[in-house]
Amino acid sequence: MRTLLILLALSYVSFARGCSCVTDLIVDRVESSGFIAAVTILDTRPVDTLDGYHRVKIRIEELYKGTPRTEILLHSQLNSSCAFLPRTGSQWLLFAQTFQGKLSFSYCSGNEEITRTKWAGATRANRNHYAGVSRVIGFLRYLRANDIEPTNTYGLGIGYTDDADQLRGYANPEQDFALFRIRVDEDLNIRKVTGLKRFANRKLDRAIRRGIRASGKAYRWKWDSIPTATEVYLAVFYYGKEGDAPSFVSCFDL
Repeated sequence: MRTLLILLALSYVSFARGCSCVTDLIVDRVESSGFIAAVTILDTRPVDTLDGYHRVKIRIEELYKGTPRTEILLHSQLNSSCAFLPRTGSQWLLFAQTFQGKLSFSYCSGNEEITRTKWAGATRANRNHYAGVSRVIGFLRYLRANDIEPTNTYGLGIGYTDDADQLRGYANPEQDFALFRIRVDEDLNIRKVTGLKRFANRKLDRAIRRGIRASGKAYRWKWDSIPTATEVYLAVFYYGKEGDAPSFVSCFDL
């Protein structure tokens, strides 16, 4: 059975509190963000001249992309279902993009609170949440340390073609991820797959690479070609066995 398991440059829509957010892949989120950092929220104040915005004072704990700053705009939208106003003293992994000509973050920017106690009494959910944030931070540290800036100029998708069960059940260290750079020609043919960071389990790593190559082509809806050859980055995250559920991999940071 041929199944597309990894979709790059596609997105899904998540719904929370009635707010609809388009959730993109981490490589695309990094590319589109002008500022990425782990920060502590020091203060939030409404901006009188900008409806729906707050000015947020921050202390940067760790900077992953952009220039140091002590404040940033929040598109708080307090009168909508996407209202977002982080509490003073909380720590967040912020992704800020340029929106309406202003660098800002919002409920749908892909931000995550850095905490082990997000939900009262929910030990397992809190553990998974913190593990997920730590996984993304580890990925961002790798990009920074290796001076890698993921790109996807034409918004292409990359498919993995294989039996869906073949990437389940591998033993591998938790928090691990792989990063691939994929060369695509003008006719959307996949020409080269380079492993920039490999999984510790080499069999798993090779299986993913084979699947990417076997898919043959990149894609974008109603596009048969692109103006020039390009490179696309694909991050794949490992999620260990939990209960009776086997381990699996995903290009989404869950």
